[in-house]
Amino acid sequence: MSLFGALPFVIHGAIPSFTDAFFEIMSGFTTTGATILDNIEELPHGLLFWRSITQWLGGMGIIVLSISCSSYSWHWWYAVICCGSSGTYKR
Repeated sequence: MSLFGALPFVIHGAIPSFTDAFFEIMSGFTTTGATILDNIEELPHGLLFWRSITQWLGGMGIIVLSISCSSYSWHWWYAVICCGSSGTYKR
C-alpha cells in the first residue's frame, strides 16, 4: 500500500527520491508525524490532500485497532470513552 502511496509524490516530482516519498507516506500511515519536507505549504493542493488523507487513514487504523482489541472487554472500552468525555464515569 505504501509503495503505491508514494507514487503521486514521485510522479509529480515534489519528492524526487522514491525512498523519501516512501518515508513520507509511511509516516502518514503510521501517524508518526515525521516528514522530510522543509516547507509543506509549497506542495500543490492535490499532494497536500493526498498527504492528509494518508494521515487520516493512519489515525482511523489506530482507532479501529483499539476498538477491535477492546471488543472483548466492553467495560474497559466504556471507561476509556467516558474518561475522554466531559461527564463523570459511574459504574
